[in-house]
Amino acid sequence: MIKAPLEPYVELHGLKVWDDRHIPPGEDWRKTIADALAQTRVVLLLVSPGFIKSEFIREEELRYFLDATERYAVKVHWLLLSDLGDLANPLSDRQAILDPATP
Repeated sequence: MIKAPLEPYVELHGLKVWDDRHIPPGEDWRKTIADALAQTRVVLLLVSPGFIKSEFIREEELRYFLDATERYAVKVHWLLLSDLGDLANPLSDRQAILDPATP
């Protein structure tokens, strides 16, 4: 879904797009994700109810990314994919790519 619009940037700037589909069956997924996070310089977070409800995202990945913005040169960008209803958005204090009022 999001990969097609990113393709021109990948080609022009040599960016590497990574998601958890890059984890081979039988692989230590936590280590693989940690290795990928350690090489990350730009993060695009696709925020949805499922994203907010994921304990792993909230407690592991999101914490890592927000800490990395302070310690390293990691840029975190986010995009609201759908209405969150009553769920609190942990990224609401950061500027979104598009207006969150119209996901």
